[in-house]
Amino acid sequence: MTLNFDFNVNMYQDPPVGFENVMYLVEIAHERLKLYKLFENNESFTDEELKARMENSFLIELLDDNLRICEARRKDYLSHWVLRVAYSNNNELFFIKNELMWFQIRFNRMGSDEKRRFMEKHNFIFPAVSDDVKASLKLDRHVWYKFKFTEVPELLKKRIYPLCGGYIYIPAHKIVYWLLNKLEISLKESLIHIKKMIISNCDDQLKTILSMLNLGNPHGYRSIGNHIELDDLDERSKYFPLCMKFQHETLRKTHHLKYFSRMQYGLFLKGLGLSLEDALELWRGEFVKTMPEKQFWKKYSYLFKHQYGTVGSRIDYAPYACAKILKSTVTTNQIHGCPFKHWDEDVLVKRLKSDGISNLKIAEIVALVRRKKYTQACTRYLQCHHQNVTHSIITYPNEYYEKLCESCVVDIEDLFKSDEDS
Repeated sequence: MTLNFDFNVNMYQDPPVGFENVMYLVEIAHERLKLYKLFENNESFTDEELKARMENSFLIELLDDNLRICEARRKDYLSHWVLRVAYSNNNELFFIKNELMWFQIRFNRMGSDEKRRFMEKHNFIFPAVSDDVKASLKLDRHVWYKFKFTEVPELLKKRIYPLCGGYIYIPAHKIVYWLLNKLEISLKESLIHIKKMIISNCDDQLKTILSMLNLGNPHGYRSIGNHIELDDLDERSKYFPLCMKFQHETLRKTHHLKYFSRMQYGLFLKGLGLSLEDALELWRGEFVKTMPEKQFWKKYSYLFKHQYGTVGSRIDYAPYACAKILKSTVTTNQIHGCPFKHWDEDVLVKRLKSDGISNLKIAEIVALVRRKKYTQACTRYLQCHHQNVTHSIITYPNEYYEKLCESCVVDIEDLFKSDEDS
């Protein structure tokens, strides 16, 4: 079977054939995982920003026509299938979500003629809505198509396109949503099939690839070797990101946090290595200042045990990612969420000033916030405290803590260097 790579997008219908070096497959799969991590921030970015973040990656070549485009398309195909197999038994929804986003970015960049040829190649041909029907539905003069409402669920949710007789009418430039639904269904069916195949037959090479990718829980943060003592918590809180620092301060001040804050801050502490025993002592010690101890154990302690997987479904919950925190709905008198997104600008500026950040740097942070670059704003906030911190974008509050702690470590040899040594 010969695979043709005529377009920068692909429905990935047929698995690749032939032989490839294991290390080569792992390498290109890791490039695709880097792209997933960018998407996980759930921020909008321009083509230029995406190219800057994924500099030197073959995937970015698919955003521009160049002499290496055919090889880039082939690598894209191979890396997709490597991760399709890898994720068939591990966070399938994470894989599908990122693949759909990558498809949509590339398809939207194609010209109308190229889109038409792509549709024709896959036999996705639909008759346009007639002028009479457009007139009856008061549609504009552009090309419109009709589909069963189940074929474009994302557009159905928006409730901005006409429904009639079980069909939804959409403009031609929204055809990507039909393709995304088609691809999503195909991926889900394929992942089920692959999972069954792997269970019955997983050869050594495949095991090697899967072990080298080490996906683990890609959308769940796992600290390695971290351990924090309860007695050190107040001192270590100065290394917390602003979202967690504020919740820690509020807990110490009011001796209580609402449910979503308990979830966000509790799992953050778990990721730092705080033991369940110390976690219970922390929350008990604060809550009993405003309520009987019996009430704490009866009403609140179960949640913290559940976070550590000792009761209920016994799931080993991971700390929240920034992407999840950014999606939070924060109402009056709630303090969870992301300060850079959910705080009023005046409140944020006042806090940044109290943290000793200069007006110039505050202006840089506020500019990022206004552009809805919230994780970049948080990263800039981190760099205001320590300029030697890496420039990679923060994607987890726990990652912020670890980077700041690392930047504060002093090589003991440097303490004894003389001017002559340097």
